[in-house]
Amino acid sequence: MIAEIRKRNNYSQSALAKELCVSQQTVSHWENGVRTPSIDKLIIMSDLFGCTIDELVRGEKQ
Repeated sequence: MIAEIRKRNNYSQSALAKELCVSQQTVSHWENGVRTPSIDKLIIMSDLFGCTIDELVRGEKQ
């Protein structure tokens, strides 16, 4: 879901990585299910994209 929400908000992987102070590879790993973002990164993304953490993780809008 992170990739879909990121694209909907017109962010590249590199731009999101810069906002979160992580590498572009880390964002790619999150989007491909290789790794899971920490709760602090999920909170920042939810604020940045105006969505819930559930939507980022499970794709469920509340």
